[in-house]
Amino acid sequence: MSDHKGHTLFRQSSLLLVSLVISGIFTLLVSVTIARFLGPSEYGVYALIFSIQTIVGIFAFFNLGPAMAKYIAESSAYGDPRQMWISKIGLSIIAVASVASAVIYVLLSYPLGFWLYGDLAITSLIPFSALVVISAAFQGAVFGIVQGMKRLRYMMWMQISVPAINLGFIIALIPELGIAGAFIASSAAQAIVAISMLIGLSRKGFRVLTPVPPEFRSDILRKLVNFSLPYTLSSVIVTPMYWLGNTELEFIAGFAAIGLFAVANTMHNMFLVLPYSVLQLLFPKISELSVRSMELVRSTVVNIVHSATILFFPIFLAAALFSRNIIDILYGSSYEGASEIAYTMVALSFFISISGLIGSALLGLGRMWLSLRLDIVFFISFVLTLFLTVPNLGLFGLGLTFSCAWALRLMALIYITKRHLGISLIREYKIFLVSALIFIVDAYFMFTYPEMGWILSLLLLLIGISIMALLGRKVYASFMHRVMSKVRMPNKLD
Repeated sequence: MSDHKGHTLFRQSSLLLVSLVISGIFTLLVSVTIARFLGPSEYGVYALIFSIQTIVGIFAFFNLGPAMAKYIAESSAYGDPRQMWISKIGLSIIAVASVASAVIYVLLSYPLGFWLYGDLAITSLIPFSALVVISAAFQGAVFGIVQGMKRLRYMMWMQISVPAINLGFIIALIPELGIAGAFIASSAAQAIVAISMLIGLSRKGFRVLTPVPPEFRSDILRKLVNFSLPYTLSSVIVTPMYWLGNTELEFIAGFAAIGLFAVANTMHNMFLVLPYSVLQLLFPKISELSVRSMELVRSTVVNIVHSATILFFPIFLAAALFSRNIIDILYGSSYEGASEIAYTMVALSFFISISGLIGSALLGLGRMWLSLRLDIVFFISFVLTLFLTVPNLGLFGLGLTFSCAWALRLMALIYITKRHLGISLIREYKIFLVSALIFIVDAYFMFTYPEMGWILSLLLLLIGISIMALLGRKVYASFMHRVMSKVRMPNKLD
């Protein structure tokens, strides 16, 4: 990757990161607002239904958003005008699948609520959750179109506006409707943003809502299905893990424990915006580069993964060490029991973020069957660990289960990218081991001497940053030089 392309990706990633940080703040405020209004037990019910809803969403969406983004990006690289066809066919499939999935979800509400959990409140809330299934699939498809077209301004607007509008609706609805208000707010926000985005695209001549012409392009349909099928199978394997974990935790410790885990998981997801900003641009870029040179793909992935590993570590370490303080400030004393699991989940998000960047090579090159193998190993290791740790360690056992499963998946991913794609990450593998050791040692001191508070956290943070600065001094020097230099904003963000 040339210096010009590297700087362009850096600038665009920086802009996207700004939008994701703003989006993350709104998303966090949504979580805090719901948690404070509901309390740990009701928030646990909300989180449990949300995990079921996510499973249903797989069949509503079929992961066609990334497939649409990939082939729209490739069409742009070839100068092929098939973008409209890809968008129309993808949206048509999702329209049918999302409505069908939502109907089946509602029909299963009584068995899920009463037979499995013995709580009819869950049954009464599932119809509201089904609305989110439809709106989320629709919004995900529209985002896939925008991502494939590399419309950075539109991507930024969608990421910020959905949680911002959602927050406004939640403040208005939850005091009156409770948990149901949270689902209605989410559904309304996603639908409003997706429809407004399609209107914006139509005004620029990209009319995706017009009927599909009679000469249906079966070749495009096959390409979308062939890409999304293994991706969907991976989601079918991976996504239920959160539901399994929540269900096992509910049987052992009740809905309040699920509420505490949901708080920790929110912090975990909040800090994943860092790699996500790079990943959203890296994925279509790899798809585009793959039609020109595999060597460009290899150098791009290695350079970005190495830089991200060094630069992201201090941020994730700081977030983990001060997770107790963050929870006290945002959620209040009723969620104090989430502090230890929050440390574990935030530390885990560092390794998940790097895994996502490495996995972008598989995604961008369409090697989804390799990703499916990884997810099968991931699921098996998770299930085997889950029923050993949660009954004995409760809430912390669930965090330990995720940590073990993700560690195994990351090691397998590094091996697969070396064997099948020729991407060597031996240098990063050593840094991963050092990072894991730092997180483990810091966890021992944090959990053993909690009375030392922020002083101990600050001391451990300085030590951790010093070690990583020694390992990645060249990356830090290059980053500081780039930040200090005046990088011009691109004239056209689209």
